[in-house]
Amino acid sequence: SAPQKTTSASIALSERTELIMRANAADPSRRRERIELLMRQVNGMMKTEGASSAYRLASPLIEEAALCDGTTALSVARALSDWGTIGWPRLVNNLMVGIVKRRPQFTEAAVVTWFSLALPYYTEPYFRESHLVDFVETALAGVGCSAAERVVQVLQSAIEVEAQAHERAALLEALQRAAVKHGVGSDNLGQAVARWKAESPPPRHS
Repeated sequence: SAPQKTTSASIALSERTELIMRANAADPSRRRERIELLMRQVNGMMKTEGASSAYRLASPLIEEAALCDGTTALSVARALSDWGTIGWPRLVNNLMVGIVKRRPQFTEAAVVTWFSLALPYYTEPYFRESHLVDFVETALAGVGCSAAERVVQVLQSAIEVEAQAHERAALLEALQRAAVKHGVGSDNLGQAVARWKAESPPPRHS
């Protein structure tokens, strides 16, 4: 039947995407070509009952595009947004993750963009809940020791003020783990984690 065919196509697309991501890591020179292939497939899936699979692929596609170059990142993000495959907060989040991975020297600028444009509205759907903290972890990995303390302070202040109430504690805990990993100790951050864990509602999944 048509639904069964669509489900099979969705599973095949997900498996193919995973293979392509691995191929991109092994051979980045053909990343753009592989992204274009997946984009054509996602566009087709959005017109069928398999749209749910396309939604799942949007975030990794944007991150892969950002790892390629700015032009590809903008093109992919704009198309996925136009197709209704991803919302603005996650789109910005994934762009910033990819940009920081590709150009760590832009980390501090990406931090400002992230907390200004994504953080106030940012959450992850249930099938990507483990990726909620990706940007926080990537940002700390992208800066040198001299800037790490400053970035931790900026992110802590932004998360406490701007983050969704349901996600605040998880983001602060991720920031604390990343800070410790990179040699930044902060009693203030530890106190903030304890306070918000006690006061915040449980995580909410969209």
